[in-house]
Amino acid sequence: MMKKITLLFIFLVSSLSMYPCTCIETKESLKEKVKKEYISSKAIFYGKVVDIKEHKNSEEFDSGSDIISYTFEVTRVLKGNISKEKVTVKSHRSSSACGFVFSLNKKYLVYSNHYGIDSKNVSKNDLFTSLCHRTTSFKKLKRKELRLLKKFARTKKVD
Repeated sequence: MMKKITLLFIFLVSSLSMYPCTCIETKESLKEKVKKEYISSKAIFYGKVVDIKEHKNSEEFDSGSDIISYTFEVTRVLKGNISKEKVTVKSHRSSSACGFVFSLNKKYLVYSNHYGIDSKNVSKNDLFTSLCHRTTSFKKLKRKELRLLKKFARTKKVD
C-alpha cells in the first residue's frame, strides 16, 4: 500500500511540473474563427522562411521556452504595418510551450501579435506567434480562409 501511495505522489508531483500548451478550440464556423483572429492580430502575412536564429535562455541547456527568430520573405501583407520585404517573427522553440516551429524554405500564413512584455530575448514590440494563433503552412491552408482574409484586407471590414 505504501508503494502505491509513493508512486501516486511521485506521479502527481512530476505532472505538476509539466505545462503543456493548451489552446481553446471553439465550435464556431471557419468564418467566425478567421474573423476573430483577424481582429485580434497585429499583423497577418504570408511568406517563405529564409532564416532561423536561436536565442537560448541558458547556455547550459536547451529549453522549450527558448525563443527562435524566423525571418520571412514576405509575399503579401494582409494586415498590419509591414513595409519591408522581410520581417522577423518570434516563437518559442517547443510546441509544448505553444511555440510554432517553422521550417526553412517553406511557405506559411502567419498571424502575429506584439509580445507584450520585455524579456531577455524578446522586446514587447516584436512580432510573436504561437500554436494558438491560426498560423499554418501554406500546404495546410484552407482556400476559404485565404479568401476571407483577402476580403477583410481589401474592404477593411470584418462582417
